[in-house]
Amino acid sequence: MVFALKTYCPASDGFSAARIEEEVVVTADGPRVLTKFPAQELFVANAE
Repeated sequence: MVFALKTYCPASDGFSAARIEEEVVVTADGPRVLTKFPAQELFVANAE
C-alpha cells in the first residue's frame, strides 16, 4: 500500500507556504520512502 504524506507549513507573511510531499510504500517488511527529491534543497517559486 502506498501513502502520500503531505506537510503544510504556512509562512509568517500569511501568503507563502511550504508544501512537501513524501510517498511511502508499506510492505510486510515495513515502510520504505519512495520520494527521491531532496527536501533539504527546496527552491522558491514565484518570489516577489
